[in-house]
Amino acid sequence: MNVETGTPDWYAKTAVGWINLGKLDHTIHTDVDKIVQQGMTQEELNAITAAEWAQLFDNLSTLR
Repeated sequence: MNVETGTPDWYAKTAVGWINLGKLDHTIHTDVDKIVQQGMTQEELNAITAAEWAQLFDNLSTLR
């Protein structure tokens, strides 16, 4: 969650770790393109382990 706006940031898991895609609006064409290019497939999302989710949430809690 973005502390300044209350808007959640979007994240994607890559081979090198989690990347922040920023605040995205599914109604804006450039944001949709960003999701398509940098987002994850359903299979990639389903393959995220509990340890990888924990890594993301641990990193987010240190940013607050």
